[in-house]
Amino acid sequence: MRWSETVAAQCRWSESVEPVLTRLLGGEFDVLWEESEVDYQGSATVLVARGDMLAEYGWSYGSCSGCDGWEDEPAEKVTAEIESGVGLFNRAGARTYQYMLRRAGKTGKAAAIDVWLASKAVR
Repeated sequence: MRWSETVAAQCRWSESVEPVLTRLLGGEFDVLWEESEVDYQGSATVLVARGDMLAEYGWSYGSCSGCDGWEDEPAEKVTAEIESGVGLFNRAGARTYQYMLRRAGKTGKAAAIDVWLASKAVR
């Protein structure tokens, strides 16, 4: 699925998250899994991949400075925090992460990694 087709793309701060993921993965990526809610406050978590790299990022947001820590922050700080929070995995690391997800009962996300690992048509 493309970023523009996700609920996460509609969430606050998505316009800061997408370019970081694009840069870290070296280009346009596919969204393998997401758990997101869009409202005046909410959260989003995405599992994305490009080629042999997998990335995961999650964030929460609010509607004012009292409930959104990034509200009054400069764009550079927001970008730096996003960059430092992204989990990046090669295929071997993804297998280890997948094992941990299964042990934690997060089977939907683990299944998305299964499909990606089995894929021959990765970009």
